Amino acid sequence: MELVRLIWLSSEAMEKGLDSLTLQLSAEDLALAGRPLKKQDRLLALSSRYLLRRFVGEGGRIGKNEYGKPVTSGLCFNLSHAADLTGLALARFPVGLDIEKEERQDPALFDFCLNEEEKASGLSFLDLFVAKEALAKAEGSGLGNDIFAVPALPREGALIYRGGAYYRKPVRRPGYHVSCCLSGDRDFIIREEVIYEI
Repeated sequence: MELVRLIWLSSEAMEKGLDSLTLQLSAEDLALAGRPLKKQDRLLALSSRYLLRRFVGEGGRIGKNEYGKPVTSGLCFNLSHAADLTGLALARFPVGLDIEKEERQDPALFDFCLNEEEKASGLSFLDLFVAKEALAKAEGSGLGNDIFAVPALPREGALIYRGGAYYRKPVRRPGYHVSCCLSGDRDFIIREEVIYEI
């Protein structure tokens, strides 16, 4: 059975450690994270840069695939953030992670994103949406304009997408909808870690 490390960092912990963080990040990291205009968006961007630098390595080791997904040799990873939480998934095989804050959804999204089987499943829109996003990120292409074609079911277990095998699991996180997907027809365990201080 495979292991996926799932590392969480809240914007609150990020804000508390901001002074320490600016000493740990490069000028390039700070410049990239400094672009967002809203404070919350800047904290999420800084969180992403911090997690990448701490757990994946120097920015120079990280490239992009043909779809623009960040990649590196050896270690597979994926980032996601929503509201005030950033998550980093680490694995030996391509991995996808998506997180969305619990909130009311516009019913028009159901028709745009979900097929009839998905609508009839009884699952919430966000549970289905994060399942789609995690799969598309594990595959490497992202959702793009093809969200309807990315399967959300089964939400947990093995599935085939674009000729490749994947295994997907929902993750419990209070107030959020989270899904993690690993490339290959292999079950995995998730070891969650929370960073409380920078």
